[in-house]
Amino acid sequence: MMPKTKQLLYTLSLAGLLSVSVPVSGLAASACKGLTNNQCGKGCIWVDSYTTKAGNKVKGYCRTKPGASSASKDVKKTKEKSTEKATKLKEKTTKSAKDKQQNPKKATQQVKDKAKKSQEKATKKVKEKVKEKTKASK
Repeated sequence: MMPKTKQLLYTLSLAGLLSVSVPVSGLAASACKGLTNNQCGKGCIWVDSYTTKAGNKVKGYCRTKPGASSASKDVKKTKEKSTEKATKLKEKTTKSAKDKQQNPKKATQQVKDKAKKSQEKATKKVKEKVKEKTKASK
């Protein structure tokens, strides 16, 4: 049985990985991102600072002109797909964590089964490589 602290750490670390993976996919979204007012140029527009209805102050920033390139649309689609995948994985992980809490013996057995399958797969690969090397040396 997996101790609750290990289980919690596993769940939190996986959730942390998911939260990091979503923003990273958006880093290439714009060549204009992070530029100053003076640097904001061709293909970009400067958005002046403003205050939202909620009272939040937003600093001015440089962004890609709307519809400036099909590449930005491709990046947007990729980002949406990435976000979708991350959300599905997060839901699956959350469900898995809940299942483990409700039935720790079953969860432990599942982990053992996965480890066994992984070990069998690795052993099979090693045997295949040994056969290939044996054939090559003859």
